[in-house]
Amino acid sequence: MKPTLFALVAAVLSSSALLADFTTPFASPPYTLDASIIGLEGWESRLKTFSDDGTSARLVAVRWDEYRPALLLYGASIRNDFPSTTSSKVRVTVRIAFTFPTPGPHLLQTRILIQNAPFGEIAFKCHPGGGLGFGDGTPQLKKILVPIEQVRINAYYTLTIDVDYDAATYDVAVTGLKRDGSPLSVEEKGIAFETKGGALKGLDLITASSARTYIQQLRIESL
Repeated sequence: MKPTLFALVAAVLSSSALLADFTTPFASPPYTLDASIIGLEGWESRLKTFSDDGTSARLVAVRWDEYRPALLLYGASIRNDFPSTTSSKVRVTVRIAFTFPTPGPHLLQTRILIQNAPFGEIAFKCHPGGGLGFGDGTPQLKKILVPIEQVRINAYYTLTIDVDYDAATYDVAVTGLKRDGSPLSVEEKGIAFETKGGALKGLDLITASSARTYIQQLRIESL
């Protein structure tokens, strides 16, 4: 008996879902408003000495985003050891916003460190000369995608990073708003990297208490 169209579609959707190695929209259970995410879906403190009072990494209804839920990070240090990616092509998607003083301190206020990521880390620094881009584990940004002069407070930016291990390159795209409210779109293709070996597996979120970071979606998937 030939499989029905419905069965074929269901199989495709099922196999596609399996390729979503890690996805967190933060908008559905078990997450609840005004509660910490630590202890949910693999989220835990990075350091044994880190004291969680329930406010450093919690779900909030974002007033300036029509009260949609997002993860608010404020002086956070958390991690999630999601399973390894399984393909030679991987996509990382982050939807992120910031509230920060001007000018701010020299340190990186927000760091998203993904194990074995060829782009180092996604980082934000609000001091003059900083912005939203990629870091390398130091207080400096090695690549700025959106200069701080263009970063709009309380506005979401969507970063999409496509990694091709066979070609040893990655493409990055950023969309959002400029500081004056006009549309922003940045795209760079074919950024070369030296393969470190090993799939993406696990991430750390580290933020300072000098700025607030909002993450509405965080997704890592094998393509």
